[in-house]
Amino acid sequence: MMEDIGDLQELISSVSEGDFATPGEEETLLQKAFNRDANMAGKIAQLFVSPEGKEVLEWLCAHTVRRPVLDFEARSTLSPEKAMALTYYREGENEVVWRILLTIRDFETAMRGGQDADDDDD
Repeated sequence: MMEDIGDLQELISSVSEGDFATPGEEETLLQKAFNRDANMAGKIAQLFVSPEGKEVLEWLCAHTVRRPVLDFEARSTLSPEKAMALTYYREGENEVVWRILLTIRDFETAMRGGQDADDDDD
């Protein structure tokens, strides 16, 4: 059983850039991940703030999150298994775009000092 745990830790380390926490390191690794994500959020927001970036983001939205996951034609012609596979595939596409949109929103909220645009009415 202990050998299985070692294999699991090795697998987790290999997919997490070698940042598998040993006891006592969790806070350091969490701070490192937070800093990395905050830095990336700034880059993502900066990338999509330009007119060209906004155009690309609009194109991404039009081809993913604004499209039905499973349209009528697909529902009526695909087997249930294929429809489910297509749904998972489409949701995966949507997740990438939603991650970009939410990262931009969170970055802009942080830049305003944590005040959401909806909070302006108060």
